[in-house]
Amino acid sequence: MEAHHRFQNPPEVRSGLMLIIAAGGLAINLISLRVLSGGKNESPNVRGTWLHVLADALGSIGAICSALLIVALDWKWADPLASVLTACPVIYLTGGTAPAAALLLFKILPVFLVVAPCIRGVALRNLDDLF
Repeated sequence: MEAHHRFQNPPEVRSGLMLIIAAGGLAINLISLRVLSGGKNESPNVRGTWLHVLADALGSIGAICSALLIVALDWKWADPLASVLTACPVIYLTGGTAPAAALLLFKILPVFLVVAPCIRGVALRNLDDLF
């Protein structure tokens, strides 16, 4: 809904400032991706963080492109277009994170169901007793 509204009434954008901030964000994101790349295949937490930073980097690239289009051609709709185009790969890239997190949770959950009642000193009759 917000993207549709922004296409119909593109907001005024300070494209010069936007370009500077997006370029700085991209630089920081690229450094972060480099730092995180060593552990992204070893830990689901690091992989999730790496994907988050990658999504931020894609957002920075989109912001840079839209700022350049606004400066060069006065295409005010470039900003909402960049938002929509950035969202598509972000959804695709992060889609596998939720199933991996669920698997990790299900590995931990049986231990939690046994240990938590012992810690709390209660008899476990159902899941509601844990909370």
